[in-house]
Amino acid sequence: DEGTFEAHKKYMDIQIVLDGSEYVAWTPINQLVVDIEYNAEKDVVRFNGSPKEIMKINKGMAYICLPHDGHKALKHINQATKYKKAIIKIEI
Repeated sequence: DEGTFEAHKKYMDIQIVLDGSEYVAWTPINQLVVDIEYNAEKDVVRFNGSPKEIMKINKGMAYICLPHDGHKALKHINQATKYKKAIIKIEI
């Protein structure tokens, strides 16, 4: 449960797991507390808070993160996971 949630204002993320599996934590940003203010150049704001949902994303699966989605990759649950993924950013 290390690290911060992130969200974007200009782009949505489409994240596709190409190999292995990844755990992702998700919480709506209105239930999180801003940790690092929005950086327009990097299109990211960082948040602290607790996961509302934790999802295991396996090889071949994808998920979409919209501006109201606070999301973060979890490095491990019980044991470390290894994965390779593609992240596609689409301007909205």
